[in-house]
Amino acid sequence: MATWNLSNTKHHVLICNGSSCTEVGSEELTQAIRKEISDRQVDDTIHTTRTRCNGRCHDKCVVIAYPKGTWYKNFSNQQIISTVG
Repeated sequence: MATWNLSNTKHHVLICNGSSCTEVGSEELTQAIRKEISDRQVDDTIHTTRTRCNGRCHDKCVVIAYPKGTWYKNFSNQQIISTVG
């Protein structure tokens, strides 16, 4: 298992990759979010984690952003820039 230095982490983004979210593209969404973070060179301060089902299948794709604990429903690639920015 990989180990990261999270000492500079200010934000943690949880991306649901349960079966319902996966059916509507959560894997592609995960990769797009990670690419945006990398392109903006903020991967030192924003950490992402794929999760299993968060129990909000009717809201697919579900993304949760900490430290505020904001839940995003029906998250799409179009929302990445405004959320990561």
